[in-house]
Amino acid sequence: MKQVCRVYSTDLSYAGVVSIHARFSTSHLRKLPCRARVLAKCPSASAIDFLPPKLDTPMSTFSPPLNSDEIPSVLPTSCDDEETSKCMGAILGAMCGNVLGAPVQNDRHWVVMKRWPDGLTDFWRFDVGPDAVPFGHYTGDFSLLLATTKSLVTSASCSAPDIAKALSELTEAEQHASRNYSPYARLVLTALSEPGVRLASIPYLAEKFLNATTSRRSHITSDRSEQEPFGPSDNGAAARILPVALAFRNKSVPQLFSAVHEACSFSHAHTIGMEGARVAAATAHWLIQQQRPATASDTVEAAAGKLPDHPVESGPEALLKYLLEKIAMTDDMRGKLKLMQKRMFQMDKVRSWRQMYETTEWSTLVSVHSSLTRHDYATSGTEAVAVALWCLVTNWCRPEQAVIVSATLAGSVPVTSQITGGFAGTLHGLDWIPERWLKNLENGVDGRDQVLELARGIAGFDSLVVLQREDDPDFLVDLVEENVENN
Repeated sequence: MKQVCRVYSTDLSYAGVVSIHARFSTSHLRKLPCRARVLAKCPSASAIDFLPPKLDTPMSTFSPPLNSDEIPSVLPTSCDDEETSKCMGAILGAMCGNVLGAPVQNDRHWVVMKRWPDGLTDFWRFDVGPDAVPFGHYTGDFSLLLATTKSLVTSASCSAPDIAKALSELTEAEQHASRNYSPYARLVLTALSEPGVRLASIPYLAEKFLNATTSRRSHITSDRSEQEPFGPSDNGAAARILPVALAFRNKSVPQLFSAVHEACSFSHAHTIGMEGARVAAATAHWLIQQQRPATASDTVEAAAGKLPDHPVESGPEALLKYLLEKIAMTDDMRGKLKLMQKRMFQMDKVRSWRQMYETTEWSTLVSVHSSLTRHDYATSGTEAVAVALWCLVTNWCRPEQAVIVSATLAGSVPVTSQITGGFAGTLHGLDWIPERWLKNLENGVDGRDQVLELARGIAGFDSLVVLQREDDPDFLVDLVEENVENN
């Protein structure tokens, strides 16, 4: 059907209005300027909504007006119970990180710096990618985390069949069509929707299929995002493992690892993919047991931008040492942890992102990020977790800043910023999340309020979560044997 839309120039120095007559198929949409694609996908929106901001308006502060009905009278900004606050802060922090990073998915850090010279500090209303996500909405990576959370709360157990069923319901509800899932996640969801599918076969068949495609064959030499090695080794398991770590917070590490394996091996039965999930879960498991550190705003040093003192035994040095000595099983992950130990520093409070981008601190952040990843994307499980850890340990008492740095480094955001937000919430609880983020989160079905209720459900578990395994011996992988093979 022929439609007419008004497209405003992407040059922020003026608003040139043109008329475009096009048949809006997918191929046509990708040829249109970014705002035309957004408007074409949102026919109910007014063209005036897509005017660029004025030159004197920082891009990071330009947000659309909200309907007053969408803003609750009291936002969930605090919780008296420490464990509940940390569980809520973790899940909601992951949601905020995902939404913040969604518009810059697969971009590079220099693109983000140019587009947001004053910092990517707020949710951005324009998603300029080919598969635009609406303002304040999360992507498929958080949908998978949310489905895992629902399974744990509903079944009071960590069971591969239950989690697989929860994921398959995403396909049945056709939510995957608008959530911008990764190529491998779409394959897994499609496979799970098939009746009688054998869970153990999914990662192997999917890997075989992906290896046969042109894009996978060329990923080693190409730096294009669509040619990254998505598959059982990618960051999907690490992105959705947080609720398992929270539910097993009072269990031993071996019990936690058994639950991680149960939750992820039907989709990420690969050493790198599983290692990323294990390290992410172990990090959250460790963080939730630590005393909440003082943030810069709680201290007299805040005016000078200095880092508050924190106990060495529960600080970032202790976390990296714990992961290196007790958790990491692969040389790949150990190498990344050693690099972070060597280069770690604490960022000052950023008062001007324009100035920050010109400092040696920022150069170090970018340099280490490049060393931790291939092509700066952080597609693999170990890469994504390493990037999230890097952002956390360099902003230990500044959780909001950690998430902003993660999103600004771009690459495989929103996964990396989702994991970073989850870590920040697990350590700092709920109080740190800015109100300007909370009020702009989507709040319909599976929105902010329902996410908080599920987080409270996870917080209510102590000894109620019982691991259930399948009887199929081929489905189980001995973690000890896997550890021997990797050493």
